[in-house]
Amino acid sequence: MNNSQKSALVSSAWLRLGLAVTPVAAVGGVMLLALGALLLLHRPLHLREMLDAAVVSVVVGLLAVAPMVVLIGRSAILLLRCAVLANMTRLVGVAVGAVVIIAFSPVQLQKTVVLLWLAAFYFVLLIAESVASSWVIKHSKV
Repeated sequence: MNNSQKSALVSSAWLRLGLAVTPVAAVGGVMLLALGALLLLHRPLHLREMLDAAVVSVVVGLLAVAPMVVLIGRSAILLLRCAVLANMTRLVGVAVGAVVIIAFSPVQLQKTVVLLWLAAFYFVLLIAESVASSWVIKHSKV
């Protein structure tokens, strides 16, 4: 294996890692910012609702980027199709997660707060994963 092949493998590994970490970093960053803002404003935290929405969002986000992580290094058309599939997976996954949380949640869980957190995490994931997908497609060696 020559040096150009080694650098291509490292590059693909970094692309995969960056794309796979995106949902966790986006949701975690929003959670930290929201916790700080809510504490400064002396508002109720609703940690259980936030954590439920965060778990759903991270799982759906990881499922959405999984095909692109696996197929990095293939054709750009295939990566673009994976990006469209990721958008559809994220939309349907968050909707199904919201239905599951609302249908099977305990009585003390505030469902409106869960829906607000899901909406916030959805839009942050939409932006973060779209930027990450375009970054991967731009830097992928295809």
